[in-house]
Amino acid sequence: MDGWVERVTTFTGRPAELAASLKSDVSSGLFQLQAAALPGVLATLDPAAHSLAWLFAANALTSLASTGTNTAPDYRLVGKFLKVCSAEEVRAATDVFVSLARKLKQWAIGGGRPKLAVGPLRAALRKLQPSTECLTPLHGDFFQVCLLSHCYYAAAPVLKEEIYDVAPDLCGTAPRDFLLYAYYGGMLCIGRKDYDRALDLLLYAITAPATVVSAIAVAAYQKYVLVQLIHNGHSPPLPKYTSTIIHRYLKSECVIYADVAHAFSRKSAPELSLAINSNRTAFQADGNWGLVRQCEEALQRRNVGRLTHTHLTLSLQGIADTAGLPGPGAAEALILAMVGSGEIWASINPVDGMVSFNEDPERYCSADMAEHIDAQIRRSMALDARLQATNEAVSCDRAYLSKTLAKEARPESGRLGEEEHMDVADSDRNPVAPMYS
Repeated sequence: MDGWVERVTTFTGRPAELAASLKSDVSSGLFQLQAAALPGVLATLDPAAHSLAWLFAANALTSLASTGTNTAPDYRLVGKFLKVCSAEEVRAATDVFVSLARKLKQWAIGGGRPKLAVGPLRAALRKLQPSTECLTPLHGDFFQVCLLSHCYYAAAPVLKEEIYDVAPDLCGTAPRDFLLYAYYGGMLCIGRKDYDRALDLLLYAITAPATVVSAIAVAAYQKYVLVQLIHNGHSPPLPKYTSTIIHRYLKSECVIYADVAHAFSRKSAPELSLAINSNRTAFQADGNWGLVRQCEEALQRRNVGRLTHTHLTLSLQGIADTAGLPGPGAAEALILAMVGSGEIWASINPVDGMVSFNEDPERYCSADMAEHIDAQIRRSMALDARLQATNEAVSCDRAYLSKTLAKEARPESGRLGEEEHMDVADSDRNPVAPMYS
């Protein structure tokens, strides 16, 4: 391998040319024939200065190790490589880079130490991104290890970034990558109690164009319904642009979630408890038992919140009866918690157990509130400008214009762009399980 090392370290062409040459080496079986020399090659090469060569050698070594050879890759070196490699070089071989990063993830998860992959995967997705608005194949993998290691803080900056570009020609992103980004991202936001963002991400997974049902979309819908109940108190219908086949499947196969939403809408704690407990096994199998239990508490909180609109004072026993709580003690604990979180404004008389509901003390005229409103206005203006630019780009797109003309000429041909929907196979019932393999 000395000649190969000299060739790649003295190469003066563009990264794309070197990547093509290295792929030829892979096809010729060079790395397989020289498997024993690969650890020494990795020790010789500088991962920052010769990133492409290091990448191909490391990927070959890890691939050979998975086939049962005696080679044993040091994945800690792979983690360091993902942090120091040249972004310009690795973008010339996106598929190989993603493959190596995912092998690191599988190693970390398989060893019960997913936290070891958090930093390297975060660095790796940044290497692939032309900008923070672009989705990479590694977003879902990064979110998965953050979720498994409970490192919500590490995912927070990436979760806050709006994704506007999922073009596969930039980063090699596939439909499944987008679905996993939305699903795992939504789960992380649920863990961080950022329910607005969680609902946005879960809805992305549900409404992604599709011609077949995806297990990821189904799992996202289940959590979407429950988070809507917890955060907003109702479960609105899905948008009209949801794929027909997805909408039909969810309506027939997610009946128990519709039952929970119906019981919640009736504001009846006994009915909700019955809908939940009668399907406990199914909720646990879906991994949603914790969210379902939170729906019970959310209904109690909303029942108490409604009392503030109709009563100035009320006894703790009366609140317990109305909200479906066990007794005055539970009512007192819930009111104190709601006052502490700013959901209601009330005071409790310890002598007679009467609760006095007060008005919101916020007058919405402070400097902080003005700054908040100004920030939201600026965000809306920026989004409007982006929408206008996107509309103009689509209006001038040749493929869009040709399909529009074809539809106008043959209106019976069906819905516009139906053949372009993402084909995401329902290969498994658990969207998390394949990521462990």
